[in-house]
Amino acid sequence: MQSAIQSVSAPSADPRPLPSVASPAEAPRPGRAPRPAIRPDRLHGRHLFAYFAALFALLFATRAIAIDLTSRFDLSAFPKLTSGVQQVLNAASEVDTALNTAFSLLYAFLFSLPVALVHRITREKKRFDPALTQTIVLLSMVVTAVITLISGDLARAFGLAGVVGAVRFRNSLDDARDAVYVFLAIAIGIACGARLYTSAVWTSLIMTGTLYLTWRHKVTRALDELSRDSPDEEATDQSRFDKEGRRALDSNQARIDSIIEQQRRLAHFAVLSREPGAKKLNAALIVEIAPVSPGQFHVGDCLQATGGVWRLARISARDENAATVEFVGRPAKGQSPGAVMRALLESPCSAYIRGLEFRSLKGVGGHDPAASPHSNPQ
Repeated sequence: MQSAIQSVSAPSADPRPLPSVASPAEAPRPGRAPRPAIRPDRLHGRHLFAYFAALFALLFATRAIAIDLTSRFDLSAFPKLTSGVQQVLNAASEVDTALNTAFSLLYAFLFSLPVALVHRITREKKRFDPALTQTIVLLSMVVTAVITLISGDLARAFGLAGVVGAVRFRNSLDDARDAVYVFLAIAIGIACGARLYTSAVWTSLIMTGTLYLTWRHKVTRALDELSRDSPDEEATDQSRFDKEGRRALDSNQARIDSIIEQQRRLAHFAVLSREPGAKKLNAALIVEIAPVSPGQFHVGDCLQATGGVWRLARISARDENAATVEFVGRPAKGQSPGAVMRALLESPCSAYIRGLEFRSLKGVGGHDPAASPHSNPQ
């Protein structure tokens, strides 16, 4: 035994792999063939039919046992058991129920099959889901079985509602049109379960025809195009929008040009108003006042009271009772623009102020009198 183990484990010059040595537990017994394992992927239809054959054999055996029990014993003390035994013994009722269920399920399959085919035709190849196509047929048959089970029993209906409410379905549909096919399968299943086969077949025929024709002739796309405006109306609207946009741009550009020109004019006045050796005037204050006559003097006095250096640059009358007063100056040391404006609004002259704007003149081009002695304010 040791020599055999050594011969297996010793290195060999033969490059071929050595055969695996089975353990004693896995090695087959001499004289008996190994039993093949049943794999789920190798199960065939014969296994399914064999199962149902065994199931029906069990039912017939149960029926024979029930007949024997009723002949030997008195089962009147067990009413529910007696009812079950009588139902098993009533072969005609069993056949009628079986045929009714079988025909209802068959009709549900036949009537929902065109729905599944139309769903396969109308779906794009990239977005096609085979599971949903199978679900359309199977869902119709399941609904038929449920309706057959309820068969007018209110208690069963409430019980079914409770069970369905407890089960939560989390599968979402990629396309809203898939919901139409699902509801159509449910409607066919309800009609077949209620044995309204005429309604089921006409529902299947009309709805599948409608779904196919709307897909074939692109009805949804045509409706979308009809809902849009005509090219002439679109061109008119575009032209109107372009004109309004250009008008707004021109108005904004004119306002910007006016502000820039005002800044340059104020900066030029600040350069001309600068006294020799004094600091530059680097700020402008634009005040809307009303009434004009007393307002301009009171606002000027209040502005000088803030502690800075300010010069009256221009007065532009807006109407008989309102005007725009422009001041050029320099706030006091350490005084912010907000402090200057707050001081004016809290002063007695605030009754004349209708608007207030502070502008900085730093970096705005102006003409220096020393460099251009002949320049005049515009």
